[in-house]
Amino acid sequence: MKEIVDALKALADEQRLRIINVLMDNELCVCEIRGSLRISQPLISHHLSILRNAGVLSTKKRGQWVYYFVDKKNIKKIQKLILLSLKEMKNQKPFSDDEERLKKCLIGAISRKCKKNGEARICPNENMKREAKQWK
Repeated sequence: MKEIVDALKALADEQRLRIINVLMDNELCVCEIRGSLRISQPLISHHLSILRNAGVLSTKKRGQWVYYFVDKKNIKKIQKLILLSLKEMKNQKPFSDDEERLKKCLIGAISRKCKKNGEARICPNENMKREAKQWK
């Protein structure tokens, strides 16, 4: 679970998403990324470090230069991890409670009242069932 959280944290930043965007189809060094995004070198290095530690980016060293690129194998793993974590979360509270209430609402087992603009309304599925009965 920590791996998923780290990846999500790494991706939850606008600057990092911009970096990933320019690296998606390119191998670039820090100075090329800096020229593209117009962000300071120390800030870019900081973000690159976070992305690399999260497994989103990989590097290749050529002479004295380090080139960064999106590690597409790891990105696919992260996608799978995110999907797996969503499946796992469904079985944990409060997600499981939300799912159970939704199921009950959708099958019409409850007539839960919702408040919208100060008026009480029943679950939308209950309204649809009533309308369907009227058309029979």
